[in-house]
Formats: sequence, C-alpha cells, structure tokens
Amino acid sequence: MPIGADECNEQTHNCHKNADCVDLPEGFYCNCKSGFSGDGQTCEDINECEFPTACHKDAYCNNYRGSYNCTCVSGYNGNGTVCL
Repeated sequence: MPIGADECNEQTHNCHKNADCVDLPEGFYCNCKSGFSGDGQTCEDINECEFPTACHKDAYCNNYRGSYNCTCVSGYNGNGTVCL
C-alpha cells in the first residue's frame, strides 16, 4: 500500500470482523474489540465465565460472543455481580 492510503476506510485491511482497524500514517493495525482476544487478524471470544470473579458466587454466568451477563440464582436479588 502506498504511504497515505487509508486501508481502514477503503476496506483494504485484513482485520478480523471482531476487530477495529486503526489507520496509521504508514499503514494500519488491527485491535480486537472488547470481549475478544487475539492479534487483530484472528479474534476469539473471551469466555468471561471462566474467571472466578466474573459473577457473584450466588449467580449464574452466561457467556455470549463478545460479552457475558450474570443472573442471581433463585432466592437472591441483584445484578449478578452483587446478589443479596
């Protein structure tokens, strides 16, 4: 690519669909979006539910592509990160 080309806007980059393209004066780089991990050309979902502190101990963790949510188990109230 010639210097000054805007690979990001011209869609001539090789970033993964779950990555953001960042234009630089002499090229570009790819950065995986939040909830994904990799080199930008390959981005895999991070399973946040594998982290022991993702949710409260009295909550279920549900992993989604690029995200997750926590839900308090029956008998508890809260947002899933805090269950009372």
